[in-house]
Amino acid sequence: MKKTILIIFASVLFFVSLVIIFDHKIISFYISKNLSKVIGQKTAIDSISTNYDEGLIIFNEFKILNKNAFSSKYIFEADQILININLKSIFSNLIIINSMQILNPKLFIEIKESNDKEKKLIQDNINIVEKIKEIKEKKIYPKKNKDKNFFISKTDIKNFKVHIKYPYNLENYVIKLSDIILSNIGNTNKESKYESQHYKDAFKLIYRDIYLRITDQRLRAYIKKHYKL
Repeated sequence: MKKTILIIFASVLFFVSLVIIFDHKIISFYISKNLSKVIGQKTAIDSISTNYDEGLIIFNEFKILNKNAFSSKYIFEADQILININLKSIFSNLIIINSMQILNPKLFIEIKESNDKEKKLIQDNINIVEKIKEIKEKKIYPKKNKDKNFFISKTDIKNFKVHIKYPYNLENYVIKLSDIILSNIGNTNKESKYESQHYKDAFKLIYRDIYLRITDQRLRAYIKKHYKL
């Protein structure tokens, strides 16, 4: 769950600057193709709209297709993602987003169990359960000369719904979240005049909200066990 949302968030920001340079149809295809490579799943964007005078970029009908082994057609979808960007910041080391709106997003989580009686394996369509069970050594990455940072003054997520399907209930369990407003999030350091709350910390609040809104006690216990909450 965590990785999927972060990839969506970071990937959209990464490709925003390209929209201003190229034709809408070309960039829609380019973004969908490259996001598919980054995420490992096919993505689709119906269209992109822009208003250069206001610095507004709109992604219409953004979708991430699900894996073939799972029943839901999509992992994630949103009717629109609206980004109001400071155009002068695009080619600097700090991309400044005045506001971001995500309208009617849906996240589809499906958890499955294998039929092997000797060793029951759990898997989900967002590859979280498997990674929790893996023991990995920490990677040491080379230092970068320059980091591409971003700062979002206001993030508004409206009508966010999470659909969960797990082995003991074949129907989707739907969680409707309250509208979410986040202020000053990004990945800037303390020395920047644009001081931000790290986006990973902001998303932790959303994950917690999702978990706390589950009223099905069996599902709560199942997620707590397998997702190590």
